[in-house]
Amino acid sequence: MILRENMTHLLQETVLTYFAKYSIPLSAKIVLGISGGLDSMLLLHTVNEVLGSENVLVAHCNYHLRGDESDDDMLFLLGRCDAMGNKIYIHQSRLLTKDQSAIQAEARNIRYTFFEKIANEQDCYAIATAHHLDDQLETLLMRMGRGAGLTGLQGIPEYSFRHKSQIALVRPFLQITKDKLVQAAAEISLPYREDSSNASNVYMRNNIRHTVLPAWKEAMPTLTQSIQHSIRQLQDAENFIQKSKREVLSKSLEFQTSFILKLNKKVLLSADPYIIKEILFDFGLIDSDEAEKFLHSAVGSTYQTSQYKIIHRSQDVVILFLQQDFELKRAYIENQIIWLPEYYSLFYDIETVEKIGIPSSLLVGSLRIDSAQNYLNSKVPTGDHQHKTVLKILKEYKILPEDRPNIPLLIDESNFVWAVLPWRSASIKDTAEAHPENMLYFYTQFF
Repeated sequence: MILRENMTHLLQETVLTYFAKYSIPLSAKIVLGISGGLDSMLLLHTVNEVLGSENVLVAHCNYHLRGDESDDDMLFLLGRCDAMGNKIYIHQSRLLTKDQSAIQAEARNIRYTFFEKIANEQDCYAIATAHHLDDQLETLLMRMGRGAGLTGLQGIPEYSFRHKSQIALVRPFLQITKDKLVQAAAEISLPYREDSSNASNVYMRNNIRHTVLPAWKEAMPTLTQSIQHSIRQLQDAENFIQKSKREVLSKSLEFQTSFILKLNKKVLLSADPYIIKEILFDFGLIDSDEAEKFLHSAVGSTYQTSQYKIIHRSQDVVILFLQQDFELKRAYIENQIIWLPEYYSLFYDIETVEKIGIPSSLLVGSLRIDSAQNYLNSKVPTGDHQHKTVLKILKEYKILPEDRPNIPLLIDESNFVWAVLPWRSASIKDTAEAHPENMLYFYTQFF
């Protein structure tokens, strides 16, 4: 009996120590993701003891995957939360995928999106889940089998931050084994639900749990402690790599806004190849061969994902953050940088603008991209406080008369023509390729 009392006390002390480690106040409101199973019900019981049920909100997802059993789980939780004094929020949905290997991923996405929604709406400090040390071992085995890198091999993080929702995700039980949780649940005769799908080996995680892990633990009795030691070593290595990445980025960074990073290529290439790969991985270049190939590709080459566009130039690497909510033909000014959206992906700075004779006082209001049709006789600054008409520039580039009206210009609210932009057309020379170094092609001498 003493052993059982010590186990209950251990869990409470574990949660208190965890909260102190990550500066989580004991007056904080927290959302708990609760399935109704032993692990999550024990977390609910323990956090209720530490914070009080008035500060603990329960979030539950019913995917209706197990028919009446799923509904019974939901009804069980409604009753338990009523008895314990916890507010409960329930999301019901049916999964779209029929692929067994993808069901868990879809359910996870739905679940965390719902948890974040409740946490934000109820002004909560964090989201807590009941992951434990055996979950960690299963995750590591799965990731090793998929060829995970250094970050993936660290397993489930004990604490992480959901940047999109600005909410912490906490796992107070992550250093506790399943055996100890079972022991603590028996001590207090904890009511919980058994998920019948956990007995099926259809899912990879269940197969590892029922087959691989027991055999591995039997062959290596100190497996759990060894894995914990390895994770700590991997975390130390990851911390060193992140520190090295920050140092290289700091040295190579020439300027930055919320839309753009401009990195000095010479400084970047002087770094260790692994650090270079890790930096570019953050922007979508997924392996070292791909990163090296890009950095040695032709000047003017680009690499684009749904979030980033990377431009390889002779002296630097430019990374554009693609924002889906920007209008296609608008330009934006931020921190003295002119930035044109995804369509052209061009920018230049105030110092350059002043060199070519455009007063910095004009850098206000919004800019637009318009055709040259009504501006052929307008003057455009071309450097050293000189000007040329749009028409003269187009004639110099041997643009056919029928093509001239459609050439894009950058124009401000007072109809001042800032620049003739690079264009693409099957019938005319592609100036974007002809001048890959330029952000605005006829300003070459200033870049």
